[in-house]
Amino acid sequence: MLVDACSVAELVEAHPTVVKVQGREIAVVPWRGEIHAVRNICPHQTQSFACAHVRSGFAAVPGEIGQLVVDGDEPVLVCPVHTWAFNLRSGKCVVDESLRVRRYDTAVVDGRVLVDVSA
Repeated sequence: MLVDACSVAELVEAHPTVVKVQGREIAVVPWRGEIHAVRNICPHQTQSFACAHVRSGFAAVPGEIGQLVVDGDEPVLVCPVHTWAFNLRSGKCVVDESLRVRRYDTAVVDGRVLVDVSA
């Protein structure tokens, strides 16, 4: 079920905007033409993502164990308190994939961000 969360005009590139949708706090983050939405609680120590920032992620170099390169296409949300980082597309923590932040599918209709809270 898609629910209206906010206006696209309210959003700032690479910075979370915290909104309340059906009793849930959700951080909505624009990144290079995409709109991401995650639960506004870092699973590390339940901190808000309100003052977090987004940066480019890292990707493994194929065939090179332990070698990483910056991947400008992967948006990573960095918690402002302990700097734990989460891939906005998968929700997985970049250093411990057993941890993840709840993510929500989004759509933009008539300048409004809609968030799917059905799952």
